[in-house]
Amino acid sequence: MCGIHGVISARSFYNKPLCDFIRQAFIANTLRGVDSSGMFQIGTAKGSVYLHKDATAGWNFVTQTETEALIRDTDTSQFTVCHVRAKTQGAVKKDNAHPFVGFTDDDKRVIGVHNGTLHSWKHKPSGKDYDVDSAWAIQQIAERGHAAIQELQGAFAIVYWDEESPKKINFVRNSQRPMHFLFSKDRKHMMFASEAGMLLWLADRVKFTHDGKIRELPVDTVVTFDTSGDVLTWDTTKLKMAVSTSSYDNSGYNYGNYGNATVYSGSNHGNTQPGDYAIANYKPPAVVNMLGRWDDFMKLGVTGTAGVPQNARPLCEVADGGCGDFPEDDIQAQGDAGDSALRAFMYDPEFKFPENLIPPFHHLHVDEEEVKRAKDADLFGAIITAEWETYYGKNKTLFGCFEDSATGIGYDIALRETSKRTADRLLGKTADMVIVGVEEDGSFVVHNITKRMRQFAAQ
Repeated sequence: MCGIHGVISARSFYNKPLCDFIRQAFIANTLRGVDSSGMFQIGTAKGSVYLHKDATAGWNFVTQTETEALIRDTDTSQFTVCHVRAKTQGAVKKDNAHPFVGFTDDDKRVIGVHNGTLHSWKHKPSGKDYDVDSAWAIQQIAERGHAAIQELQGAFAIVYWDEESPKKINFVRNSQRPMHFLFSKDRKHMMFASEAGMLLWLADRVKFTHDGKIRELPVDTVVTFDTSGDVLTWDTTKLKMAVSTSSYDNSGYNYGNYGNATVYSGSNHGNTQPGDYAIANYKPPAVVNMLGRWDDFMKLGVTGTAGVPQNARPLCEVADGGCGDFPEDDIQAQGDAGDSALRAFMYDPEFKFPENLIPPFHHLHVDEEEVKRAKDADLFGAIITAEWETYYGKNKTLFGCFEDSATGIGYDIALRETSKRTADRLLGKTADMVIVGVEEDGSFVVHNITKRMRQFAAQ
């Protein structure tokens, strides 16, 4: 396996945590690869494209003069993308280190890094001139774009920059390799890394002011970030993969190993194992899928205050809601008897429960501002169906996904103040929820549908 990390910025000004993150992540990421290291950086001025790589481990790479110069410029650059290599194909040498540069038909550069192992490429006519799969893949993307990605066979997470669109950068993965994101509160900066645990730990360690939500890149989807505005924006393109892949197993990476750790350095590499880190007080972060187009539902104004479009459908990006003090049995998994009347409303975006049926704020675990945002967006009382996937015990939050049946786009949701007993009962199942608030960053707050609401729907 290899490791990827980096920073994206819509604004260029002094920001020491961004530089510190790049430096320290090269060291921590050596848990994922020690054979080679590299990085590329795209500045704000036209033609400001820099690349440096070497056949050495991350803890040594950061001591090189060229590396340090790029690290110092992280906060004044649009994109800084880094890679550590664990050799799977090709010799360990500088030429086989990432990043790789491909060229389009009109001689524009495409620069990228790849985590994973591809197969069935070497015997293709286009593969005979390449020693490693990653170099071949970047050239194929340069020549054929998304069509090339759809034909890749094997495991991959790829980050690439296309000179044709110098203010944009692209992320794509399949189910066999991870990629995670963490935004600053003002959405002007974003850190990313292969591992969720490392990302959150280092962000806190360097005192990066983030929004507290680790987001996971959706599979088989190209997510393109744009730095041309005052805040980061993005778009998504769903791919139709020619070859299906099995699910990626997170357990092999043991995210918890990063908790309260001393930075991994060359002096202790020879006799320190990942399990030696002190993790007694650390909990892995809750990870939520990055599904659909976030900026459809998280509009940032010029003042940095988030809002929700008035015509927004009852869909969620990250919804934080809860069971309140009501009986937990009110949360019913789909298929339970008696919810057929409710089903009639599930696909009607105009239906909303009357406000007098929804419990008061202190039962909902929301504040007045969150409720006001939901009402302003005409979402208060709207119904969604949640498919529950992950429970984060530290803050008693249950995370899941909601898919819009009309568009097929999925959105992430969560449930506040949920007991482990309720979480165990709901994980892997679906349940109806009602929107009761919207957080400052545009995330939705949900609550279980009570017996009174079900009785109202059955009338």
